[in-house]
Amino acid sequence: MKLKFFLLVMLVAVGCTSIDGGTADNGALYEKEDCNIMGTVTCDGKGVAGVAVSDGVSVTKTDSNGRYWLCTPHLNRTPEVFISVPSGYETTERNGLGPDFYRHTENIDGVQIFNFTLKEVDQTDYTLLAIADSHVLAANEAGPVAASTNDREYYNNLFLPKFQSYADSCPGPVYGIALGDMTQAGSWSRYTLANYRDDTAAGIDFMMYSAIGNHDHDNCSGVGLSSYDEYNQHLSRRSFRAALGPAYYSFNIGTEHYVVLDNIFVNKHETSYTSNKIDPYQLAWLRRDIEAVDRTKIKGVVIAMHAAIFNSSLKIASETANEVVDILKDYDLTILIGHSHLDRTATSTTPKGKRIVEFIHPSLAGVAWFNLRNIEGTPAAFCAYRFKDGYSTMREYVPFGENENEKYSLYDNGEHSYTYPITEGTGVAKKYESDKLDMNLPAVMINAWGKVRCDVVSGGVVSKGYYDLKYRDWFWRSLESDDRNSIICNSKYPNGPDWQQPGKSSYHIWKVVASSPTVVVDLYDHYGNKERLTLQAQ
Repeated sequence: MKLKFFLLVMLVAVGCTSIDGGTADNGALYEKEDCNIMGTVTCDGKGVAGVAVSDGVSVTKTDSNGRYWLCTPHLNRTPEVFISVPSGYETTERNGLGPDFYRHTENIDGVQIFNFTLKEVDQTDYTLLAIADSHVLAANEAGPVAASTNDREYYNNLFLPKFQSYADSCPGPVYGIALGDMTQAGSWSRYTLANYRDDTAAGIDFMMYSAIGNHDHDNCSGVGLSSYDEYNQHLSRRSFRAALGPAYYSFNIGTEHYVVLDNIFVNKHETSYTSNKIDPYQLAWLRRDIEAVDRTKIKGVVIAMHAAIFNSSLKIASETANEVVDILKDYDLTILIGHSHLDRTATSTTPKGKRIVEFIHPSLAGVAWFNLRNIEGTPAAFCAYRFKDGYSTMREYVPFGENENEKYSLYDNGEHSYTYPITEGTGVAKKYESDKLDMNLPAVMINAWGKVRCDVVSGGVVSKGYYDLKYRDWFWRSLESDDRNSIICNSKYPNGPDWQQPGKSSYHIWKVVASSPTVVVDLYDHYGNKERLTLQAQ
């Protein structure tokens, strides 16, 4: 039998113990019948027990000596072996951009050995930094459907320094997560996922996990197929896996179990897909993964994936999304999402009454780096999270570049007409009817990303619910006057991206009609934290 061995590098970390609290002996690794993958998970030369190890299908745990065995009959379908890094540990090494938690397998006969080394880390006070939709293309020609030719420069020299400086300000360990669409498959001839990985790794010193987005999938023609189906979805992830590792996996930090999923079901290519659909192989793996969780340490689950599970009516939008929630129903769930290029918070409960909160993150690229502003006015930003006992306790927006330190935008109707035409996706210019009552009253639009409620304390009346379309015309014209006009692409602004138009609704924009020269409002985030604004007529 042909054996393939990999060098085991042992790095010293003081005070390591086995995960189950027992003492790890030095039991030798040996072959088991029908098992073609095996190895060890160690810390300071001692085996770490109870660590979940998976090939994307099966999930096993290391024994008291830190040894594991997997019987993986379909290596062409499961090209990685990965560990679920246990709570209180990090990998000793970095693998490209992220932790060294996976190994690429080979589709060969015989036994393959993969060893992992860990170090202990105090994770009682850690910070998670999340980004979404960076869309770096290294464009060489600007135009209506292209990205800015400055995108790579802005990413490396504008965003990454802010990302690192914020991480440096955090009191405990810092981890990153990218929520998909880091690049675009159609532009891989200029800028690949490997380029993204290397640029990001060169700009930050903390470890970054990655989720896959629709633009990170391979075209089916590249593997000789006319389309993908449930069985061969794994082929659409080849480039992502080669550069960044598994497309679905898990890890643990503190009291949280993190699950990264691919909920983009690709039909043909990056723009031919069904969002919020998860193939049955992932769902089967997820059931096994959650069964392996140590519930004495883990209090909640954080899901990271590309597309939202809640629709615009704030209802769970698909059968497979409901299945994910049912599988994880015994835990509080925090769901981190990209894809939509806007800010939104949705809440619900699991079938067991546990809390669910879903946060959609704005695009890091704004409007593809032409303008660091998303479709509903949210600035390009990353978000910082803190957790306690399995649930998020803090979410902070961190804009960069021209919008750094901005918390909200205010727009009034004192100078702007209510009848400014906005070109819809149909190309038809429309005008909205004016509200005659409000025409003669001062009104202010408050755009407060990351907020979920706005109360008027005194001096006016606030429109409840989400953004009223009747005021969208003057609101977007005020964006134009605020030098943010490249968000709109039409004959007047031909170099704006024609694939992105102003959002039709938002849950963080409120219209306040003033009844006195001074208006006091309170803004609340998901956690009930209050920020008071006093608006004074000029």
